Amino acid sequence: MTAPYSKLRDALLLMALTLLVSLPGLSSLTVIDRDESRYAQATVQMLETGDYVDIRFQDAPRWKKPAGAYWAQAASIKAMSALGLSTPDARALWVHRLPSVLAAIIAVLATYFGGAKLVGRDGAFFGAMILAVSLSMMFEAHIAKTDALLTGFTAVCLAALCYLRAGRSAKKAGFVFWAALGLAVMIKGPITPVIIATCLLCLFIAEREGKWMKPLLSPLGIVAFIAIVAPWTYLIFQKTGGDFFTVAVSEDLAPKLSGGAENHGGPPGYYLATVWAMFWPGTAFLLAGLSLAARSVLMARRAKKDGRDIPQAMPRAARLLLCWAVPWWIIVEIAPTKLPHYTLPVYPALALLAGTAAAVMISSREFPAARRLGVVMFALIGAILTAGLIGAQSVYGIAPKWEFAVGAIVIAAIIGGAVLIWALPKRDGLRRLGVYLVIASGAGLGVLSFGRILPAAGTLAVSKNVAQVLTDAGYDLPLPAGTQVLSPSYAEPSLVYYLGTHIRIGGDADTSDLTAIAPGTVLIADSLHKKGAPVLKAALQAANEKTACFETLGTVDGLNYSKGDEVLLTVMRAAACP
Repeated sequence: MTAPYSKLRDALLLMALTLLVSLPGLSSLTVIDRDESRYAQATVQMLETGDYVDIRFQDAPRWKKPAGAYWAQAASIKAMSALGLSTPDARALWVHRLPSVLAAIIAVLATYFGGAKLVGRDGAFFGAMILAVSLSMMFEAHIAKTDALLTGFTAVCLAALCYLRAGRSAKKAGFVFWAALGLAVMIKGPITPVIIATCLLCLFIAEREGKWMKPLLSPLGIVAFIAIVAPWTYLIFQKTGGDFFTVAVSEDLAPKLSGGAENHGGPPGYYLATVWAMFWPGTAFLLAGLSLAARSVLMARRAKKDGRDIPQAMPRAARLLLCWAVPWWIIVEIAPTKLPHYTLPVYPALALLAGTAAAVMISSREFPAARRLGVVMFALIGAILTAGLIGAQSVYGIAPKWEFAVGAIVIAAIIGGAVLIWALPKRDGLRRLGVYLVIASGAGLGVLSFGRILPAAGTLAVSKNVAQVLTDAGYDLPLPAGTQVLSPSYAEPSLVYYLGTHIRIGGDADTSDLTAIAPGTVLIADSLHKKGAPVLKAALQAANEKTACFETLGTVDGLNYSKGDEVLLTVMRAAACP
């Protein structure tokens, strides 16, 4: 099979793999608090108001990130509506999540095509598969927010640099680089520019040569970047008088750099400790990939010092991938705010290192210590993840069914098979099968967890269960504007997404005088919360005194995982006292 057809086959297989691990659970997994529900609700309000510039959640401005992710979700909703698969007012969560699935495909394909120029087809193919089934990538592909989109466009920038390093398609690569950079900026502001700037600076310092970067000065590419970024920047500046940028820096970026914003603090070393789980199952080859990169760079340096000529393809590839990942990794390790997805944009580089190491180890005895340790960590973390998901299903979901047990047994068997193969003496054919078994273990865990276990964890879907109570009571969702809803104690943004933009939560829900509440108003109170218990007590007292009466529509017992608090919500409707 000729190379173009081989790459086409590889691309189709990679797309199929990405869809296999991304689509299960896309519609059944409840909206995630708090970021996803805020993004989804703000997008709904864009469509409701027709204002695609000023981003808002209910009445509050969302001046933290540019509008790109919201536009992507709005475009998905309109596209699905045009195809007759949804409607703008349906609040179909899977439609909001489709851009993240598409972004995951873009990230995987960019990793493959860029990596094929940099490290060869086998290493790129293995690396792209590792990225597709990595735990962090699979999770973000299921979530309607910025991180999968950012990773997709950032991976395209990396792929463009791979082409430039290989001396291929310089003009096209320069244009693609700037276009992808503009889209990445519209998703999450300065993140991708910082990754690229630190990468190129480190490469220039290490190599003292930057001629290969010259196509990045492409005027057409720079014009494309400006055309993507400038219009919204101008419009939001005009609309907010520049307040958007002031708030984005002072209330979003600065707190994350100065302290653990939103209770997401962590010590340096947090990402080094968690990458083995978040990058799993690529954990099996990551240590070997880092060893390969370090050895290549050191050997090239020694050869240059000794005046010897050695092939430079692998050292040049290793330097690019290390300079892409390491500086950003150091930055987020130093920053006080820690969230697992902050390192996701450099996962394509790690995946290429891991994939290249896997390709090398298939036919050689290289990296014996890193291989053994990687396989042990792969097996240990795989066992913990599988047991943890089954345990979570038992505690928070419905009673475990036979398919959960069968799924866990199958995944355990795949992990065991991979470990056994990599523990045996070198067998080229078996080692290749071992790589595919590692990939299959990640895919199996993803399908089981996102497709079956997490959607069945009913006690975690508190807002969705409240919506079901109202549906059972005869309400159509989202609620019409005339239906008032007050939820003073349970104030998660997912409740707004499921019930409607106009509902009042938290401090906006005034329940100080129950006698002033109009008949038909829905009241949601948490008897386990310091703000909800007095509301229930006051409602009972008002009913006894015949000053205000409420009809109980249902109760919801669950866990508010955003706060780690158990909740017991009573859903009531104000009615005239008999």
